[in-house]
Amino acid sequence: MPNENAAQLSARQANFTVFHQELAQVLVDFIGRIGIEPAVPVLKQAAQYVPLVEQALRDMAVADEADRTWLTARIAYFVGEVFVQQYDGCWYVNDAPGSPLHARYVVGKFCQTRTGGHAGRSLRAGASLCRCVGASRLGTLAGGRAR
Repeated sequence: MPNENAAQLSARQANFTVFHQELAQVLVDFIGRIGIEPAVPVLKQAAQYVPLVEQALRDMAVADEADRTWLTARIAYFVGEVFVQQYDGCWYVNDAPGSPLHARYVVGKFCQTRTGGHAGRSLRAGASLCRCVGASRLGTLAGGRAR
């Protein structure tokens, strides 16, 4: 099992850039499919989309297990991106050996202020304590701004 986990971790790390690019495309597609336009700004302003997504999903009927799986994955991407943006975190491959999420794509490495608070809200520009080396944020795929 350890060799299998190591192989899975290596494969996911090697595929991270592809995953991250597809994540951005899938998230924009999802927002558009549930009727929210413009969809692209979700890559930089996800929190502003929360009430819109809530409204769009409120009365949505899920036809079968395949639809449920499709919807669950996209909601997870959306919620993850809200946390990344709100708390200055990033997407990355979890390499913690004992973690139940080992070798999975996760959201975390949230920045903290020097006083221990979250989101870097009290930090001046350039004073971030973020630990997202080797990880990514979706907003950077659009040149740092939504188009």
